[in-house]
Amino acid sequence: MDITKVRYSLILLFGFVFFIPSGSFVIATVKACAAFALFYFLPGVFLSKKLLDKCNLLSGSVLAVLVGVCFHIVYVYLLGFCGISFNMYVLLAPGVVCAVLADYYKVQLPKNDPRELYLVLAGVIFFLLTYNLAPGEDANGHLMVITMILEEKSVPLTYTLYPELSLSYHMGFHVIVSEIEYTTGVGTLLSVTGSLFGVFVIFSSYLCVKSFYTEKAGLISGILIGFGVLPLLYYLSYGAYASIVLFVMQPLVIFLLYSKDFSDIPLLSLVLAAGVMSHSSFLLFWIPLLTFFEKYKMLIPSFVLSLVLSIPHLVRIQSSYSLQEVVQLYHLWYVPEVFRVQMVAERIGLLVFVCGILGFIFLKRREFIFFLVWVLSLLFLALTSVVDVEFPFWFVLFANRLVDFMVIPLAFVASIFVIEIGKKKYYLLVLLLVLPLVPHFYSIPRSSDGLLFPTDSPEFAADQEGIVWLLQNTDESVIILNDWWTGTGSSWITSLGMRRLIFPFLYVHDHFLDILDIPEKSRDILWVGLTPDSEESHELLTNWGVDYIFLSSYVEDRVKWRRDTWNITQLVNSPNYEPVFQKGDTYIFKVKKEEWTYTHLFTLKNVEFEKGNLKNSGLHESFPARKLIRITYKDSFTGMVQFWSGRGLMAEIPLLDTGEVTTIVLPFDAFLRIESPQPLTVVNAEIVTDLSGYNLGNTGLSSDWVLNEYMTLDDEGYIYIFGARTLTLLYKDTAPGTININILIDETWVPLIVINRTGDNLLKKETITLPEYHFLILGIKVYNSPFHVVSLEVH
Repeated sequence: MDITKVRYSLILLFGFVFFIPSGSFVIATVKACAAFALFYFLPGVFLSKKLLDKCNLLSGSVLAVLVGVCFHIVYVYLLGFCGISFNMYVLLAPGVVCAVLADYYKVQLPKNDPRELYLVLAGVIFFLLTYNLAPGEDANGHLMVITMILEEKSVPLTYTLYPELSLSYHMGFHVIVSEIEYTTGVGTLLSVTGSLFGVFVIFSSYLCVKSFYTEKAGLISGILIGFGVLPLLYYLSYGAYASIVLFVMQPLVIFLLYSKDFSDIPLLSLVLAAGVMSHSSFLLFWIPLLTFFEKYKMLIPSFVLSLVLSIPHLVRIQSSYSLQEVVQLYHLWYVPEVFRVQMVAERIGLLVFVCGILGFIFLKRREFIFFLVWVLSLLFLALTSVVDVEFPFWFVLFANRLVDFMVIPLAFVASIFVIEIGKKKYYLLVLLLVLPLVPHFYSIPRSSDGLLFPTDSPEFAADQEGIVWLLQNTDESVIILNDWWTGTGSSWITSLGMRRLIFPFLYVHDHFLDILDIPEKSRDILWVGLTPDSEESHELLTNWGVDYIFLSSYVEDRVKWRRDTWNITQLVNSPNYEPVFQKGDTYIFKVKKEEWTYTHLFTLKNVEFEKGNLKNSGLHESFPARKLIRITYKDSFTGMVQFWSGRGLMAEIPLLDTGEVTTIVLPFDAFLRIESPQPLTVVNAEIVTDLSGYNLGNTGLSSDWVLNEYMTLDDEGYIYIFGARTLTLLYKDTAPGTININILIDETWVPLIVINRTGDNLLKKETITLPEYHFLILGIKVYNSPFHVVSLEVH
């Protein structure tokens, strides 16, 4: 039987498996294979019929699948643009039509070439080595988008949990994963599909290099992309699956260009449109493509038609950024990833880079210019981060990603160098280039079973248990305050728990930082974390509508200071919160809605900053109190202000140039210093402590006292005194009895004075000399009858 002369209509018979109830791994696998055949292969084999003669059987079949994937990305986007939801019949319709047309036009698959089995072997090995990698944080956003697509059976316009936000994320990869999950009924195919696209990168690289050089160079380029450079493995590990689709699309476009068939304009336009819908950085690929405009006139109409096909995605893009968004992006990613020469060795590999540079001498003039412009354009944009050159959208072009994108052209040219230099011993050079990456394949984290999502982190596993508790015990409408939107386990609640967060992990270019007031809330949350029972915290929680607080076990080092600002002990013991879940360092607290019991901040000492450094912060304390620093400043510029302690970063506070006077609270550290792009105007700074009871200025009373006509104490209570040398008590002697007053010094209660009452019903005054401390606690013990204090005066 000649499989190259297949009747494509017969493949449609596999569609019956879609109607078999899912219930086992075998059935799910069969359904997935049928989906690839009917959804992608059949449309692709017809659309690419004029290109199949440039392939062999295996590479031609993969080409058909890739073209079908591009078709379905554009197809589902167009359906959503027209307000049409997909179902099984809608997804099958293009395959049915294309199968009939392929049979009508007698489309034949190319002959088999046994050498391509090496490529299949490489793909299988790559898949087996990567399908179970523990996905990183980027997978968080992908999960949420896929969930929304499956819920709406369409490409969503807004976020389900945040309808005030328009969704402009490039969702090409998500469309494919959603279709496979919809078909199979399996909801954990994100990492598997990502790994499969990694295999597609190997094949598209092969087709690309083969089209303009030799088949042997194409085989080596596929192997180098899969096993000789780090970005593909890194993106799978981090969960940056959209970047992997980008790596598939770029070589595919080059292959189509070298087909030199003017009738390929619709197909090239389709792939170009799918590229834009899969990753915004695909637009950078147009820079080297400009060098082909003179040679390949088809590029101009293809470009125009691709823009038309991309309209359903392009109309979503929101290109304006507020100044505060620019500042946030600048500090979150741009500055930490400024270009360094080491990036080339770390992310591409020194040997591959050198071979890639040397390989340029073997290129023909047209390819030489194309690949040189490709590499230099990315390198130039990366270098702008060093000199702080500003141009449109400079703040979203991160140097590390730009260096990663250089790996495709460099690996292609390196494969040519290996062929030309290695001659018949080229496999030794290939081995030399691949060996450095072997340890990475073995050391990279592998996923284990998680309750909701695969993970290699026991801390994240504990957070997942907390998310399960939320799913089982809370309503979908609850609002949860979490530690932060990136680098924490709690940020996954939106995707795994479908509950609204104050700090969600969303696509930054959808402007959630601005619309959800993330900078302001990131400043104000310090009040809740450090003084959870204060009036300020109650007001913030009420305004934000918070029902629960979720604190993570999994916290990355870059945001660990945010988790460290939470006073867990006070939250656990507070009457205003109910601890409802705890596993490891994962805590969930329910915020009580009834009347609160407040704590108050008492000033211990006024301090000053000199050139950003805290001055005269020493305190003479009778005992070690938990100290904070309250800073009032003028918000007079836009930028990020960092507060550093002797142990490291303590806090980052965004300034928004509102001109307002703002007050924040931070942990106290004697070595506190401020780092700011401009001098911060500090209006006032005080060392304070947070205590329950009543704030009377320079004095305070514990909550044991009752305030009405008098300040009344029935049994035991405390008086807090700040920076005073004498205390004058004016009290009414209403009944006989003694009052013992003690002072706490070095965690020991020392007798200070005894007041003897006679019960003559007179107002009496008692002046007490106090030791010289910035902060004192007096313990009051009442005998016989209540103690009625009229006033307290300190000097």
